[in-house]
Amino acid sequence: MNKTRVLNKKTNLISCRTCQGKISRNAETCPHCGDSSPLPANEYLKSGLLKIVLAIVGAFILYNVAHSILGNMQNNLTKQIRQK
Repeated sequence: MNKTRVLNKKTNLISCRTCQGKISRNAETCPHCGDSSPLPANEYLKSGLLKIVLAIVGAFILYNVAHSILGNMQNNLTKQIRQK
């Protein structure tokens, strides 16, 4: 891999969708043209999809943890009732 590609990966530079000027991937506005949403549409899609996927995975994990805890509690109560 050449140094130019490495530099671009390290700095996360992308082209503004309005003026094509080089800007940071984290920029909220383009310093060249002032566009308030300079990221290309696919960058917004990627970040949105990532948030959705993370939310689904988090909900799945939370559900399984809660289900496991409640199942254990129910089993313990059943054992206590049977012992009496």
